Amino acid sequence: MSLWESIPGHRGMSVLDAGAGKGLTTRMLLDLGMKPTATTFGTERDERLPPEAAHVGGVDLNARWPFADASFDGINLKDVFEHLENPAHVVRECARILKPGGYLVLSTPNILNAGSRLRLFATGFFQGWKRPLSYAKEPGNADNVYMTNLHQLHYLLAQSGMSWDAMAADPAEWHALLTAAVCYPLFWLGAWLATARVRRKDMLFTRDREDIPEAKQEELRGQQAHLQRRLRKLLLSREALLSRNLLVRARKTGGSPFDA
Repeated sequence: MSLWESIPGHRGMSVLDAGAGKGLTTRMLLDLGMKPTATTFGTERDERLPPEAAHVGGVDLNARWPFADASFDGINLKDVFEHLENPAHVVRECARILKPGGYLVLSTPNILNAGSRLRLFATGFFQGWKRPLSYAKEPGNADNVYMTNLHQLHYLLAQSGMSWDAMAADPAEWHALLTAAVCYPLFWLGAWLATARVRRKDMLFTRDREDIPEAKQEELRGQQAHLQRRLRKLLLSREALLSRNLLVRARKTGGSPFDA
């Protein structure tokens, strides 16, 4: 909850606790002096949901969310994102129903932490997805099948008019600490190689390059290069390399994707 607590004037904010389940995070939001509305997939209100919180049942977060544009000051998505079939749709819906300047706080398994990278190398499975999925479960309700990494989430937020505002971290686990200590030079080199250059052919589709002046294309490449330097810092941060979960706060700014 530190990402909510550190927002100036957070008391009294209207916050959608999407996919609230039994209401644990709803209670935490209430304790911070916020005004939460909890959504659940089931139509009936769970008796464990705090009675002070509003409740909207029967909400399928894979579909259009049943709220008007600019309805909430904040949205809380704890351990929900990785279960939803279309991450891009979820981010767009969050941006739609947030008020200008509103906040999204989400947590999802951090598949790029140092321990997860070692796990992938050894087993072929990421952090949060340690073994084959149950084939008895349908995709719409599967366990952690739609895993999104840091740079994918950064891109989706940017394309929806939201900027990366802050990160937090879980207590580091020993295998992440050990792997990061041994492999940090490799991680640094890999992040640098991936972000140091902006290839002309990657910036725009061929059909678009024909219609955009050369000077404008150079301006876009410069903006992309600056963004990639910021992204490199995020990828090599303590939060990205050591935290078990990706804990992110984004803000609806309505700005250019390059300002994310």
